[in-house]
Amino acid sequence: MISTSDDGVVTWQIPTDLQVFKGHFDGRDLAIAGPNGPTASTIAMQGTGRRRFAYVMKTGGQIRERGTITISRDQSWLTELTWRVDQPDRKSKLVYKRGP
Repeated sequence: MISTSDDGVVTWQIPTDLQVFKGHFDGRDLAIAGPNGPTASTIAMQGTGRRRFAYVMKTGGQIRERGTITISRDQSWLTELTWRVDQPDRKSKLVYKRGP
């Protein structure tokens, strides 16, 4: 679930992982919070196009994962391509359809 406030702050909730992060998608590390508060992980999101973002996920300050997120033109679909930094040729593709 993704929402944006009037001041451009994005809140991204990942219900399946019980995680949330909040901030501007300007490439700075954002703390990822879990059910009991902050986790040891951060994510840095950077816009790379009109409906496309790149991200870097860190755990304990070490880059562990990179990925891209693309939102369809009609905003009905979100496609994520993700890979671990130690296995850059082994990518996973996740596709999400917007709920009602």
